Amino acid sequence: MIRDRMFQVMRVSAALSVALLLVPLSTGAAAAGGLDLQAEQALIEQWRAQRVEALTSDSGWLTLAGLFWLQEGDNSFGRGAGNALVLDNAALADHCGTFIVSAHSVRFVAAPGSGVTHAGQPVSSLAAAATRRCSRAGRCAFS
Repeated sequence: MIRDRMFQVMRVSAALSVALLLVPLSTGAAAAGGLDLQAEQALIEQWRAQRVEALTSDSGWLTLAGLFWLQEGDNSFGRGAGNALVLDNAALADHCGTFIVSAHSVRFVAAPGSGVTHAGQPVSSLAAAATRRCSRAGRCAFS
């Protein structure tokens, strides 16, 4: 009698377990059938286009020509080996100018005749402001 009762409980438990396993499968199949694959593909293509645009923009990672840590004081840069920051680019002057780091500010002073421009205009010096712009993707640019 106890043995029969135990087998009955086991059968009910097994049937209930199978039923519970089938419920997520059937709802998942219904949800999968309801997907709009063309809309999903369009979203992916839109994301890819935005990602390529961000990477290749003027402030994107693919335009990064060098990554140098500025030291306190003067940091000269240009193509010449005598600079603190050397960029191997034939378009650059041997000495383009100097980044001057003082406390938490940076100022750039262009070397005369170096051809340095900002926003298409020749510059003699620029001060980096403490303004920080961050995108939703977490990229930050200082200007």
